[in-house]
Amino acid sequence: MIARTHDPFRRSVASAVVLILALFAGSAVAQSLAQQLVGTWKITSGVMQVGDETKLTPLGANIVGMMMYTPEGHFCFTAMSANRPKLARG
Repeated sequence: MIARTHDPFRRSVASAVVLILALFAGSAVAQSLAQQLVGTWKITSGVMQVGDETKLTPLGANIVGMMMYTPEGHFCFTAMSANRPKLARG
């Protein structure tokens, strides 16, 4: 049997997508919502909404990353802590 695990970070990504969808839902532009979302979006911060409680993401409040939506319906999300240590050169 395959059981679905509770993943707060995945839920926060879903919440971000829902927020973006809500922002565009009231738009009077003739484009469809899917057409409006196509492109690359910069992530500058993130929180998780669990019920009525807002929590920091596992990466902290200061995250950076990108979300990409393609015209074909593909989605890609990447994020990391903005305070991560720099890679050593050499």
